[in-house]
Parts: sequence; structure tokens; C-alpha cells
Amino acid sequence: MKLVHALYEPSGPGPHPAIIACHGWGANALDLLGLAPHLAGGIFLTVCPQGPLTVPLGAADGYGWFPLRPGSPPDDAAVASAVAAASEFVDEACARYPIDPRKLVMLGFSQGGMIALGVALSRPGKFAAAVGVSTWFPEGLKQTVSAGANLTRLPVLIQHGRNDNLIEIGRARDSVERLRSLRVDLQYREYECGHEITAQGLRDISEFLAEKVLNPIATTREPAGDASALDGIARSLPALIRAEELGVRSREAGFDWRNIQQVIAKIREELGEVEAAVAAGDRTAAAHELGDAMLALANAPRFIGHDADATLRDACTKFEQRFKHIEAAARERNLALKDLNAAQLDALWAAAKNALDQAP
Repeated sequence: MKLVHALYEPSGPGPHPAIIACHGWGANALDLLGLAPHLAGGIFLTVCPQGPLTVPLGAADGYGWFPLRPGSPPDDAAVASAVAAASEFVDEACARYPIDPRKLVMLGFSQGGMIALGVALSRPGKFAAAVGVSTWFPEGLKQTVSAGANLTRLPVLIQHGRNDNLIEIGRARDSVERLRSLRVDLQYREYECGHEITAQGLRDISEFLAEKVLNPIATTREPAGDASALDGIARSLPALIRAEELGVRSREAGFDWRNIQQVIAKIREELGEVEAAVAAGDRTAAAHELGDAMLALANAPRFIGHDADATLRDACTKFEQRFKHIEAAARERNLALKDLNAAQLDALWAAAKNALDQAP
């Protein structure tokens, strides 16, 4: 085999579900190997190739997949060449190791994520799924995508830290929209972390692999006959993510709002119906109408270039910070929040908003 690599092999003769895991810039073949026992209970045979490019790091060398130039986008030809080399390695690994060809996954971190996505999208029929962590998908990488390929059956998970100082979150969100334009079966997660893989991220990858690879649910975005464009969206998905996916699928079928103003008008309409149901004393109707409003709200962020889950997570973080601030303010005055009236609570909340909004 042309690339140096490390291997984690589970017990038993196989064939095994398998992951080809590509490391990031300056790392080596051992960098991601330690993840293998923690992914889906360690049942995936994991092959970690080492990038062919030597990266001088002082006392020891690291490795990369293609040259990086500070402040400049990657060279498209160099990226395409690296993707081709990694793709060739995949074939060599499948020939050498007891890999189940129906359950093969590309995974990559940072620069390796670009390679993993490039390989998977260039040969979508070969892979059961792809995972990219703390990575990005630049416009130039589209040239590696297989012409005319049906990408709707390739599940892709993208994870990114909101505090990533190497690949800032805006690039990740742009990448998500670029991938969605290719109509891949995409899931996107953001975390309160930097350029790293977190414990929660590992759990989410394991759940993704279990659902999409070990116990796959057939999905399609090109319905035939009487099939629906919404068929195949797993009901086990968290409601917020499922709501957003329903909106994305509907948009692809030609049914969607045209702009954010229309979404806002719909939310107002539904909230008016909630108020009417509450006034009539009909709690069941109020819950139904409130659900309709929540569905519209879940799809509103994509009209301003944001992810629904990330938007709600940001709101939760903000609420938590403000609430802890008013708790601290109340303790300083030897007060209990439950003993304060509405005006006092409003005053504490306003003070918390002002203090935190002014903070750097």
C-alpha cells in the first residue's frame, strides 16, 4: 500500500463495518486511531492513512494532504490530487483488510475532513456515510464530486466548534449550505468548543453511524411514482432537526416561502391562532397552533443563513448566562427569585441583559 497507515481491528474474522479516518494538518496516522474503541462500541475496523506531505514541526515532522498557504485558499489541483491518492488508498485497504463493502465510512478531521468529503462525494456509491469534523468544504472541492452522481443517498454528518480559531464557524456554515446545494443527506451539529473532537461529538458520531450505517433507514430525495419527497426522514430525529429537514425537503420539491418576511408573517398568523384558541379555552387547539408556529420558527433561520439547532443552542446559552446573572444579583441582596414580583424580576433581567450585552 502506498500510504503509511495505522489500523484498529475489532475481534472476530469479519468482514467488519469500517472507517477510513483522515488526520488533520501536521498530525500523523496515529492521531485518530484512539477514537476507534469509542465509536459505536468499537465494532468498526478503522484504517488511518497518513498524508503523503511532510510538515516540518521542529523536533518532529507532521504530515498533511496538500500544501496550506496562510491567507490563501487551497490549490484546487493539489486538493484533487490528494483526494485521488486517498481514494486509491481506500481501494487498497478494501482489498487487504476484512472490510464489509456495504458499511464503509469516510471520516476526517480538519484538512483530513476535506479529503474524506472529497473522496466520499467523488464515489458516493461506495460509501455508506461520511463524517467531517472541524473542517470545511470550499467551492473548489466541488470539482471532485462525481458528475451526475446521486448524492441524496449519501448520509453526511458535519460537526464544528463555535469557538474554532483555526476554521471559523462561518466557513463551516458556508460549507453546510454548499453541501446542501449538492442535495446530500446532511446532518449538521455545532458545539461549544474549539478546533477539537469532543466527548459529545463522539457520542453523536456513534449515534449517526448506528442509524445510517449499522441500522440504515432508506432515504431518497427523488421520489418515484407515488413516493413523497418527505419519505425517509427518520421520525427518531430530534424534533427541531426533523422540522428543519422537512423544510429543506419541501423547498427542494418546490414548496417553500420565498423570503424571511413571509416566514415572519406565517409565525404571526399562527401565534394569532394560538391566542384565539387560548381565548376560547381550547387547549388542544392551542397546542396544535403553537406546534405550527414552532415548525415555522424552526425553518426561519435558514432564510438568514443560519442553522436552526445552532440558533437555538445560542439562545439557550444566552438565557443560561442571563439567568445565572440574576441569580447572583438576587443572592447579593439576600433575595430568593421566587419571592420577587414581576416588576422586580423584570428589573433584574434588564440589568442582566445590559451587563452581559456590554461585556466584551
